[in-house]
Amino acid sequence: MSVKTGVSFPKTANICAVVVSYNAGDIILQTLAPLYAQTGHIILVDNGSDATNLAVIERAIASRPGRITLINNEKNNLAAAQNIGIAAARDMGFEWVLLMDHDSVADTGMLPIMCEALQYYDQPKKVGIIAPNLRDANSSRRARYPQLHGKIWFKRRQFGNDIIIDNLFSVISSGSLIPIYVFDKIGGMDESLTIDYVDKDFCLRVVRAGFQIIAVREAVLTHRLGNAHDHDIPGTGLQMCCTHHSPERRYTITRNRVLSWFRHGSELPAFVLYDLLAMIYDILRILCFEEQKREKLSAVWQGVKDAFRQQKAAASTP
Repeated sequence: MSVKTGVSFPKTANICAVVVSYNAGDIILQTLAPLYAQTGHIILVDNGSDATNLAVIERAIASRPGRITLINNEKNNLAAAQNIGIAAARDMGFEWVLLMDHDSVADTGMLPIMCEALQYYDQPKKVGIIAPNLRDANSSRRARYPQLHGKIWFKRRQFGNDIIIDNLFSVISSGSLIPIYVFDKIGGMDESLTIDYVDKDFCLRVVRAGFQIIAVREAVLTHRLGNAHDHDIPGTGLQMCCTHHSPERRYTITRNRVLSWFRHGSELPAFVLYDLLAMIYDILRILCFEEQKREKLSAVWQGVKDAFRQQKAAASTP
């Protein structure tokens, strides 16, 4: 496969990292460290951290003069913080944005590898998101990526011998490398979702706009998903990874999940099938291994009901 010409490929100088933090502690230093050499600038949007955590950020800024821009966001809204950072990166003239959570760490060379991979991809102008190979710091599971096979069916793909997996319809926002022109075409993150399903909603809009989402095997990102850890399934030799989200998070996850079905299901029914199976799997994990089972299942049910109410109200609005 030959190198493509006439395309603006991402380079260190035109990539701006947008890092969102909230009471991250010293772990934010691990997140920032690999980004100094791999990006042209870092915009750190803090979602109302306390004085102790802000002091850590201030030390990081002082140690790298001119390399980090701090923006204080008054409310803890991930989508809003990402939009603030994206707008600032655009105003600074950057062509690409790397979204990062405060608990994600890019391997050395992650971004150069992602940039190089794009040069050998068949349709680089159609790529809307370049995603890394995700490693969960709390689990031994290997990342699987949902890949479209027509409008109705999907497969969950692992890398294996593949250097690039394409035709994806969902990746997490952390570690996603996105050209500014994608935001210009489809808009930013949906702030009404706050945290849960912000990334999935954006990915689905990217796909529906005709862009590709690809993941790159050798570009590794270590990420922590809440309180996730593995549980042994007795007598099978298998493990199940549970997130142990609170009942409150279970409610917002479920409400936003069902709302996303209404939003995107007619165009991408494969996503609804995939996500419905994921919801059933979540319920099994709660029943088998998590505490507060009654509270979490009640929260799931309330989330479903509220999503239907919200959709009904929206449909009846002129």
